[in-house]
Amino acid sequence: EIEGREDAVRAFHWILEKKVRGFESWWTSRKVVEHVRHREEPLQPQVAQAAELYDLARYTPETYDLDKSELERMRQAIRACASAET
Repeated sequence: EIEGREDAVRAFHWILEKKVRGFESWWTSRKVVEHVRHREEPLQPQVAQAAELYDLARYTPETYDLDKSELERMRQAIRACASAET
């Protein structure tokens, strides 16, 4: 379950490990999105959405909390990725 910033970061890492082929662990989230777009991966929209939310969770001040809408968007991206065959 994705309830906050740390969960969003872990969720993005899960997407990378389980659903993105050929990525390098040192890549930025933007590089991952570029890679997925270039390879025309079917999960491109979900990876892009998750990367945007990952950046918010990872790089905004700790006082920033992801709102309900942002958390739900991350949940949707994870559900779509989890159910997709790669």
